[in-house]
Amino acid sequence: MRLISGNSVARFSASQSDVAVFEALGSAPAASFHHALRWYNQIASYGSDKTALPGVKPTLEAAPANDDDDDVDLFGSDDEEVSHR
Repeated sequence: MRLISGNSVARFSASQSDVAVFEALGSAPAASFHHALRWYNQIASYGSDKTALPGVKPTLEAAPANDDDDDVDLFGSDDEEVSHR
């Protein structure tokens, strides 16, 4: 999201893209995320008027969890363990 130089997710005014992200978050971000919290509070201020914002609300799906951090082998070895002879 480009929240430092703009006020919304996709453009300079709030849209249904903002509403989709707002709803996906579920709760306000931590105060340490200044720009995200400002954006969240701005979208929350629309209240029930969020449905009147322009655009088509996209469907957001969570990315699949990827626990496998062994897929990149920076040293070019083919074995899980290094064999010493």
